[in-house]
Amino acid sequence: MTGLPVTYRVDLPGGTLVITEHPDGAVEMTGPAVIVAEGVIDPAWLETA
Repeated sequence: MTGLPVTYRVDLPGGTLVITEHPDGAVEMTGPAVIVAEGVIDPAWLETA
């Protein structure tokens, strides 16, 4: 990452979801959605991707 937030726009049937990835690893999702779960991804999962 560049030290600046990176924003992605995802067009879904329910509306547009805006995903912002911050340099510290935080991710924000904004749009016509509701939170159904929260969690932390095990870094080991990313190593096998």
